[in-house]
Amino acid sequence: MLRNVIDLNEASLPVIAEIGKHMPGGFFIYRDGGDLLYANRAVFDIYGCADLDEFKELTSFTFKGMLHPDDFDEVDEAINAKEGGRGEEFDHVEYRIVRKDGEVRWVEDHGHYAESAFYGGIHFVFVSDVTEKRLRMEEDTAIRQAVIEALSKAYHTVWLIRDVETERFSLYRGDVVGGSTHAMPNADALTHIKYSQAKAMYIDTMVAPEDRMRLHEELKLDNLAVRASEKEQFLVNYKRLMEDGSTRYYQIEFARIDMPDGKMGIVCGFKDIDESMREAEEIRIALEEKLALHERIAEQEKKSLQETRMITALASDYFSVYYIDLDADEGQCYQAHAAIDDGFAFGDQFKFCESFVSYANRYVTDQYRDEFLAFVQPDNIRQALMTQRVISFRYLVTRSGREAYEMVKFAGVRHPEDRDDNVVHAVGACFADVDEETRKSLAQSEALSDALSSAKHANQAKTAFLSNMSHEIRTPMNAIIGLNNIAMNDPETSGKAREYLNRIDTSAKHLLSIINDILDMSRIESGRMVIKSEEFSFPKLLEQVNAIISGQCRDKGLEYKCSVTGDVLDCYIGDDMKLRQVLINILGNAVKFTPEGGIICFDIQPTARFDGKSTLKFTIADTGIGMSAEYLPHIFETFS
Repeated sequence: MLRNVIDLNEASLPVIAEIGKHMPGGFFIYRDGGDLLYANRAVFDIYGCADLDEFKELTSFTFKGMLHPDDFDEVDEAINAKEGGRGEEFDHVEYRIVRKDGEVRWVEDHGHYAESAFYGGIHFVFVSDVTEKRLRMEEDTAIRQAVIEALSKAYHTVWLIRDVETERFSLYRGDVVGGSTHAMPNADALTHIKYSQAKAMYIDTMVAPEDRMRLHEELKLDNLAVRASEKEQFLVNYKRLMEDGSTRYYQIEFARIDMPDGKMGIVCGFKDIDESMREAEEIRIALEEKLALHERIAEQEKKSLQETRMITALASDYFSVYYIDLDADEGQCYQAHAAIDDGFAFGDQFKFCESFVSYANRYVTDQYRDEFLAFVQPDNIRQALMTQRVISFRYLVTRSGREAYEMVKFAGVRHPEDRDDNVVHAVGACFADVDEETRKSLAQSEALSDALSSAKHANQAKTAFLSNMSHEIRTPMNAIIGLNNIAMNDPETSGKAREYLNRIDTSAKHLLSIINDILDMSRIESGRMVIKSEEFSFPKLLEQVNAIISGQCRDKGLEYKCSVTGDVLDCYIGDDMKLRQVLINILGNAVKFTPEGGIICFDIQPTARFDGKSTLKFTIADTGIGMSAEYLPHIFETFS
């Protein structure tokens, strides 16, 4: 800085003046209080003065005199407020001046404050004329603003969501005076409330009740952000609630913009589209009325255009189509029967009943003729169409020595409920060739019938086989049980052998019970089993189960533990065979899937006893492979 090079005083001031002569821009020095100490030639030129005397006359040789009177207080406050001006940095300010010829210009001021022993506080200032640059900037800004204003005139209000992440939101354009349709949200927008707050206030106070819930959802910021990321522009329509209680159609146009800070912004333009919407509604109503008029005219015509189009459309799927007036017993051909050489041609009129009876007698086979004639009777057609839109009948015809299946369909030209008398007066009659699909259907039915017959034969064979096997299996099993009883009752049988024979007896009787259950054909074929209610000995049941399972564990090298926890009764009423069967099956699986050296634990515990009923809890645990949690829901499925 100059103060660091030269300590300003009366002796050094001429040196500063000499330096100032060679500076390309304006340079001046003034003391605290505003009195000028020096100004170079470039400053005189900026102020339109020929020399120092003119400059002093214009400015009184004070800093205040150099400024436009309306700008001094603001500039003085700005310079004093800049702490940088009291250090090593320059302060910067722009202000207006009034030249000697009265022209107002803009200058740019870069100043530095310093302390001197001789003058006290002094300001070194570099100044340049920036009027043209400022005018260009103002002109450019004005043009941009004019363009934006022109583009936004179509909108009552424009909101700007500056950052979809932080909800920074501001009003860009809108009515803020009292009584305006957007007054409240716009006034609040000027205080920079968040978007969600402005949105909620707008919807709750200005949107018609029937659209509020939908708009709350559609205008959520995250929803707008997603839509804006997918599409640069999109629209939302709704109804505005006006002060008089009426509603108007409004539209919000959304446009994605890239903000200078790299954030995504969204411009929201609110537009009144009520006039265009109501014009469109009027056009729609007018078109509907015009269409209705044409329809009424068409109904008055003898051959209704609507009927013609309907029958013509049906004709694409049928080889002949007719319009039938059931009341007058008259018909007209709209598409000739392709398989009949001497049939009706397009446009021919005929007597309905007479013609259809003649067709039946000539072509329909004997087995279907009576049903066909009953089906085409006008009263039967009306009755059937009272409850059905379309009725049909399939039959067999003989033409040129070949049999083929056909189908005739009747459909009411107008539905019964469309008429005051609720009666069908006219129908469309369509004939179709259904020979191929009928024969396929019959072939499939025959195949199913054959399969059913085979299944019945197989079932009969199965029944006979199981009936025979019943005697074949029961006979040796009874012999085994009988011989085992003889051996057990033999006095010479040893204690150890008697123990083995007891286990054989238990297992044999259990097996015989299972065989009897399986071979009970009535139970198998009905898909159900009968649960018995008989008194049985629980200790004996447990003994039989343990005899079978302990033997299996011993043979496989497993440790088997059976325990009873709590007070178990000696006798219960139930199906001991079914219970024994379930326990042996589960324990048998435990034996099967537990490797050698493992342990199987079987615990019985009573959990409840009330009103002559008991609940027993059977817990079976093993050290085998177990089952996954994902498999547990499937354990009761068949064959699982």
